[in-house]
Amino acid sequence: MMTRIALGFALALGIATVCSAVPSWPFTTTDALIDRAKDIVIAKILSNGPGLPDDLSIAEVNITTVIKGDRTPGKAAVATRLRDGLEPGKNYMLINLGGLVGHADFVAIQELGAVEVPPGFDLKNLDGQTAKNQALMVLKVRRIAVLQQLLRLEAEKNLLDKAVPEKMRSEAAGI
Repeated sequence: MMTRIALGFALALGIATVCSAVPSWPFTTTDALIDRAKDIVIAKILSNGPGLPDDLSIAEVNITTVIKGDRTPGKAAVATRLRDGLEPGKNYMLINLGGLVGHADFVAIQELGAVEVPPGFDLKNLDGQTAKNQALMVLKVRRIAVLQQLLRLEAEKNLLDKAVPEKMRSEAAGI
C-alpha cells in the first residue's frame, strides 16, 4: 500500500514538473514576437514524440538555419503543440520564447511558434537579411501557400456542393 502511494506521488510530481516556466503569449505583432524570441531557427522535423499533458509534444529536429539566437545547426529537442501537426520531413520556422518542457529547452508553443516553410522556398533567399526580414519572408511565403491551398479547397468544395444534394449536406454536417 505504501509503495503504491509513493509511486503515485512520484508520478504526480513527474507530470507536474514536465513543464516549468513556459511562456506562451498570443500573437500581437511580428515585431513583438521577434523581440520576445530567444531563438528563431529553420529546422527539419525528424520525429514527433509522444503526447504530453496540455497538448504538448517534444519533436526531434535538425536545425539547418539560425535566424536569431545562439543555437547551432544540428539535432535538437523542441517542445511544440500537438495541434500544430508538425510533419516529419518538412521544414519549419520555429520560434523559442524560452522555458523548459521535459528535456526540451526550445519551446515553440505560442501562436506562430511553428510555421511550415513551403517546400519550394530556397533558404538562400534569407541570406544577408535582418532577423525580422527573414522571419517576415518565411511568414509571407507561408501565407501565399495557405492562400493557394484555400483556393484549391474552395474549388473542391464548390464541386462537392454541386454533387451532394443540400439536404444530404446538412445531414452530413450534423445540422
